[in-house]
Amino acid sequence: MDKTIFTLVFHNRVLNKLIFDNVIAINAIFHLNKQEDERITYKWNQVIKEPLVLAGNNYPELLKQCLQDYRGSKRVKLDVCQLFDNTIFGGCSIATIEFLLDHFKISSAKTSEDFMVKLKKNVLLRLLIRATHFGRLDIIGYLFRKFQTFKWNYQMAMYFTAQSETSVAVRLEMMELFVSAAKIAKYAPHVSLGNHNNVFNSAAYEGDITMLEWLTTNRSEDLEKSDMFISAIVNGHLHLLEYLLKEHAALLKRDQENLIECAASLGRFDMVKILHAQGCVCNEDVLGSAAGSGNLEMLKWLIQNTTASLPDNVVFTAAGHGKLEVIQWLLANTSASYTTDVLINSITAGQLETTAWLLKNRPERPPTDIIDTVSSEGFLDTIKYLHENIPCTSENAIDLAAKAGHLDTIIWLHENRSENCTTKAMDSASENNYLETVKWLHENRSEGCSTRAVDRAAKGGHFEIVKFLLENRTEQCTQKALNSAIAHGDIDIIECITANVSHLEMPKFNETIESLDKLLSCNHYETVQWVLDNIEFPMEPLIEYREKTTCLYPNSTESLQVLNEHILKKENK
Repeated sequence: MDKTIFTLVFHNRVLNKLIFDNVIAINAIFHLNKQEDERITYKWNQVIKEPLVLAGNNYPELLKQCLQDYRGSKRVKLDVCQLFDNTIFGGCSIATIEFLLDHFKISSAKTSEDFMVKLKKNVLLRLLIRATHFGRLDIIGYLFRKFQTFKWNYQMAMYFTAQSETSVAVRLEMMELFVSAAKIAKYAPHVSLGNHNNVFNSAAYEGDITMLEWLTTNRSEDLEKSDMFISAIVNGHLHLLEYLLKEHAALLKRDQENLIECAASLGRFDMVKILHAQGCVCNEDVLGSAAGSGNLEMLKWLIQNTTASLPDNVVFTAAGHGKLEVIQWLLANTSASYTTDVLINSITAGQLETTAWLLKNRPERPPTDIIDTVSSEGFLDTIKYLHENIPCTSENAIDLAAKAGHLDTIIWLHENRSENCTTKAMDSASENNYLETVKWLHENRSEGCSTRAVDRAAKGGHFEIVKFLLENRTEQCTQKALNSAIAHGDIDIIECITANVSHLEMPKFNETIESLDKLLSCNHYETVQWVLDNIEFPMEPLIEYREKTTCLYPNSTESLQVLNEHILKKENK
């Protein structure tokens, strides 16, 4: 991820709030788009072993064979929902969808509260979203015919239809289908995107006037509760803002504080002037957002044409966004306050140009341990500048850099500064799955790690790190590591721990029953087999447990078979 963009967005108070208000919808959209954004090259001998890759490139026969091979392997953890996503992304046929639904027992999942029913809900929801995204009316029709009693979330389908990557004609056809189905449905949807799944907002975000006009005629019940103005502003649709003011002026909430503020935060001077002319509220937060955007012309205009005062933290905000020209103008032409916090904000946000100017032109200096905070963010250029220009001491720089996996920062600190690190460096890198960082620390530093390294890696399911630490270091782990691996069904980690650590005891029956219950509900039959083979279960409670789980988890057929065979084997001894 581009750290500069990340910092700009998440230090922007308005955008930060909008993102987290809409986090479910954004997450769904991310899953739709992430394959388009992340390109990985595979060799053919890798492709034929990767179901997700085969699905995404539309190799249905090879996919079927690969999944059959996977079924016999206990080394596999497959994201089923992602597999269905990739399948539609690859342009699959209905026949491939049918095969996958049968292969993963989605079609036949019985009504209960077990893992398979939850998986069915998730898969069908994701299939509908994915099909909508690509305008696959054939798949949508198939799903509605095959799962006629399923409670589809038509409101959610409308929301994503407005953002579909297909033609206007197909979007309108899908929208008509969902709107008609929603009128017939007599239930509340089982999945909600919160208060932000309004279809008008979605269409406004896309700047789609044709869709908005159709919705106004055919889905008017969602119009009044919509917030189209903010959606238009967030995505910079000036043409839509002008259209809304002409056709839906009654929906403009002039006392809604974040309208002008949002436009200002994005540097949209044109929108700011339009909204101000409409009488929208303008307060000091607007000026702060304008400063953070770096649009100095807009900031000057707001100061001259509104009654809003500069907020106390206006220079602080500009510094966090690296808006040096704004800072210079504010300090020279206004009474805006300046404190050491301004410099600290610039430093910790990695704004090197602003930091250098402030250090040269202001007397204030940051705390000497500021390099620790910067190391945790991985702003290596800023670290180098601080090292060369001001006195710095460090207590935790390498530890904090390791926790975030900033290996380039760790290497530079190791080669250019004298401070040591602690076992926390490797412990936290292990916990957060930074394998290359763990390897480098092992090979180049003497501090080592504690038993927490394997314990936390096992808890997180980080097999490669558990394997590396147990095969290359002597600290080993505690009972927590094995218990975590059992609870999560990580058979690779379980076997790695038991093969390399001799002092651990097998958990008792009463300590394991809760984990076994979870394994059965998720149908982790390989781990169920290991637990039954390695932990002593009294016969009578085990038989009672079989009766209970047969009713609770009817879809976990492989796990139930393993349990039944284990009991029969014990009975025949």
